Amino acid sequence: MKLAGCSRWTNVVRFLVLLGLLILATACKDQDLVFKPDFSINLFYPGPKWPNVKKLGKVEQDVYQRYGKPQAFRVLWPPNGDIRQRSDLEEAFAKQPKVIPPYSWVYPQQGIEIVFRGQGYEEQPLSDKVRLVLKYGDPEDVKELSSGIVQWTYYSVGKMIKLRAGRVVEVKEFPPMGRFIKN
Repeated sequence: MKLAGCSRWTNVVRFLVLLGLLILATACKDQDLVFKPDFSINLFYPGPKWPNVKKLGKVEQDVYQRYGKPQAFRVLWPPNGDIRQRSDLEEAFAKQPKVIPPYSWVYPQQGIEIVFRGQGYEEQPLSDKVRLVLKYGDPEDVKELSSGIVQWTYYSVGKMIKLRAGRVVEVKEFPPMGRFIKN
């Protein structure tokens, strides 16, 4: 039993290190990025020296001039770009660790997310799911309930949030549980 837990932990650590290296190596070469895998595998952040404007493409430069520095970048995991859990991605990265998915620029103050598509970009309203991940990190537990309701539990902050069609429909609070607290 102890060996199985150790093996799983080793796989998680391997996955997180690989993901961090992939993002840092392929997403924005020579850019100042911050990756916090204990908080979220769906987000990474611009560092204090971001951006290296010379390394941004023309469309990215236009977005940067129009909106400024994003608060975060959201990884658009295939196939639909939705928020993912570590457990969903461990097998995928064990099989294909070569390509990082595209990512968006997140602007919570404006309530938008910029998704780059080919030679252009698209403004999307910021979803409740992305707002939750920005605020609390990845949920520690996700359960599909009846009637299309999904429950996200954040033991670290003591919140149980029910979503329907990606929108928050109910929030319950409980005392946070220490070992889950994120940095």
